[in-house]
Amino acid sequence: VRVLGITVTPPFGFGCVTDNVVDLVGSNVPGNPGSCPFPDGTSSFESWGPATAIVAAAGPSFWTAGGARLIVPIADEGPCNGDLPDGCNDPGDDRDSLENAIMVAVSNGVVVSPIAGTNTGACAIGLMNALAAGTGGTSFQTKSPKFDMADAIRRIVTDICTISEECDDEQPCTENDVCRDGVCTGTPIPGCRLCVTAQDCENGDACTLPACEVGACAYHPNYDAATQCCNPQDGELMPLDDGDPCTLNVCDPRTGRVAHPPGPAGAECDDEQVCKVMDQCDGAGRCAGTDISLIPCGSDDDCFGQICDVDAGYCLCTEAPEVCLVARLGPLPEDYCYPAGEPFKVDVTLSSGESTISGGQFNVAYDPNVLDLVSIEPGAFGDVASPFSFEIYRSIDETVGRIFYAVGVPLGGQGTRGPAILATITFAGRAVCSSDELCFIDENPKTTRLVNSAGHGVPFTTCCSGELTIGGPPPQLACPQDITVNSDAGDFSATVTWSPIVAPDDCDGPADLVCIGDGENGLILDHLALAGGEIPAGKSTFTCTAVGACGATSSCSWNVFVKDLNTVIVDLQFSPTMATAPVERCIELEFYSSCGEPPVVISRTVTLGPPHHSPGKVEGVVANVPAGEYQCVTARDPKHTLRSSAALEIVSGKYVAKFLGNPATGGNWLMNGNLDGNAVIDGIDRAILQSQMQMTRQVNTPCGGAPGFHADLSGNGFVDLIDLGMLDVNHLKADMPHCCTGFGFTADSQEGLSESGLEQLEILGFTDTAEADANEDGVVNDRDVILLFERHRRRGIEQKYGPGE
Repeated sequence: VRVLGITVTPPFGFGCVTDNVVDLVGSNVPGNPGSCPFPDGTSSFESWGPATAIVAAAGPSFWTAGGARLIVPIADEGPCNGDLPDGCNDPGDDRDSLENAIMVAVSNGVVVSPIAGTNTGACAIGLMNALAAGTGGTSFQTKSPKFDMADAIRRIVTDICTISEECDDEQPCTENDVCRDGVCTGTPIPGCRLCVTAQDCENGDACTLPACEVGACAYHPNYDAATQCCNPQDGELMPLDDGDPCTLNVCDPRTGRVAHPPGPAGAECDDEQVCKVMDQCDGAGRCAGTDISLIPCGSDDDCFGQICDVDAGYCLCTEAPEVCLVARLGPLPEDYCYPAGEPFKVDVTLSSGESTISGGQFNVAYDPNVLDLVSIEPGAFGDVASPFSFEIYRSIDETVGRIFYAVGVPLGGQGTRGPAILATITFAGRAVCSSDELCFIDENPKTTRLVNSAGHGVPFTTCCSGELTIGGPPPQLACPQDITVNSDAGDFSATVTWSPIVAPDDCDGPADLVCIGDGENGLILDHLALAGGEIPAGKSTFTCTAVGACGATSSCSWNVFVKDLNTVIVDLQFSPTMATAPVERCIELEFYSSCGEPPVVISRTVTLGPPHHSPGKVEGVVANVPAGEYQCVTARDPKHTLRSSAALEIVSGKYVAKFLGNPATGGNWLMNGNLDGNAVIDGIDRAILQSQMQMTRQVNTPCGGAPGFHADLSGNGFVDLIDLGMLDVNHLKADMPHCCTGFGFTADSQEGLSESGLEQLEILGFTDTAEADANEDGVVNDRDVILLFERHRRRGIEQKYGPGE
């Protein structure tokens, strides 16, 4: 037994400690060292998670040969650096550290049984419980170490050393507990969550009621799962049973939708045909019976309530036969459509009856605007079991859609009591999504009739085909192209919209439309797919699928990329007005979110005086700035102008700043003449200009261009008297108010300082606020701060250039 310290080393504190983890075993965390690094020393706070992993991975010489391996961490804080810096985190680094310790312990056959101190928080206790459960150990919390600590240690050792085939690891999220090498270990239950209250078990499923039962989450359906299917998103219920014994009732628990695929063959059903018996499902979703005339019999008792033809030895149905028009696919599934232009077959069928049928004729009407007649042939041509192979007569009028047709058995052939196919008609669909029902009609003498072998008429009934719907192409689904935009000004998302997604169908009404959206980090954006909205930063993918009335589908997808940038639109004007245009200048912009943080600086080459703008002016300059909440921006041409400031406005999701107009009338244009880039237009600037007088200069000064002074203020390519005159207009003028002296905070506080004002005084070095009454009106407010900043700026200029500059 070794008692190792984490935060102390003998002989300092804790007399029971015999050594420390680092000195005895080392500081390298096995498994996943990034889950919680362990310092190379003892100043690791209560990092019992990585310490457990380090000890569990110790070599064979560390452990007693043949003995059980047991670690007992004793702590009252989280496993990764204790509760520093931000408490116990689950999920977080504490959970990561614990899961790494479990992995290392299990792989090395080590059992871990933690003991929690008296003041341990719920987060740390939960992690200790998880560590014990994951390694087959037992967790305890001491209430009074003086009295119960020895008892806890005794029980831990006893548990690991007890040999039994059955045990209880006392963990609610394990099952099939067994004792292995003196350790009671259970198999983790997949998906099981530990809990204290039912609130710990919330999972967003609208179909379940969460509960905390014996420390583990349980989820009970809030609906009758035997008869209903539930949508977990909104709790909508759909009935399971469609009443058809030949189909299955399948609930999709992810969507709440019910499907009815064909069930297995052999299930009992009722095809509602009197002359068919022993009805069974055929495995394709249909109910099929055996024709009674195929049942051998010796008496009526063998014929399911019908009569026995003793001479023939088979049962006889006393019902009149039925002549029907039946589409080859049989009863059509819901929403089924025959493909336009593709042929399909309709059988003229004869059901079972008591008379032997040797021939028949029929008159069928169809809509030639919907169906094209391809062919008609006797039933034996498609079904060898049919005796009707002899075509007697045909009369077809495709203009009005009439088929009169007669068939019979060949001379000397045997008739049938049914069932049989009299004839097969082949059609091709013409009009997309139209419906047509084939029926028998009487147009004397072209009537429908059946005859026996003597040529006598036989009573019968008829039935129509039902609607035959002709399907078209998939729904016409239009989706937007990929979209890339900046975030809205002051935000990390963008409002992006598109024309609402619609799915018109060639059939009646719109198609069934389902749209989904997935953002980064698993963010669900389904509600934005139809028409857009506020899209978070990053890549979002949207997909829409339309299912038409005939079952045809179409899908489309598109991406929306919202950059972590904000758009800025800037209007600029130089004064004095430049002589020529267009001229390129490099403009440096500084964006301030507060005066306590450095500004974001970007440079942008602009073209002054392009078409529709006067020389020295440009509007609508577009720039990108890292997304953030900015209040103010400064602008200057480092080679030519003083600095000016402007408040930032948000218009249609973009920052807008204007540097226009004479400062004397409230404007803030950029003043030409500051050649050395300092804060004032002075004698040095004049000397620079005169040193380049009559020199030819490059007209454009883009960002990243040639270094050095550039005295061509007018932009005409020469340094001449025009440039000197422009400099003289602004001689001795200085930078206009800086963002933090005129724009960075509210300057109308009459009674005291705003929070921003207090920050500015600290920057200026005022420790006593009362000393900051710059205008000596008896009140220290934001007006004083602005005045102090202006004095500070002027003082810097005078120290550099002397008074009067």
